[in-house]
Amino acid sequence: MSRSTIRDDEGARHELHRATAAQLLHALEEGGALFVEVEGLGMALFERR
Repeated sequence: MSRSTIRDDEGARHELHRATAAQLLHALEEGGALFVEVEGLGMALFERR
């Protein structure tokens, strides 16, 4: 995934394609990120230890 793709998504220039978002999620989880749905608030991000 290119830096410009991430920069464009972070800058809300456009949404990621579903496949690109899945790749990014997988990479973050492999790196120790844990995503949890919090009812009424959305997603929370934690670091696995």
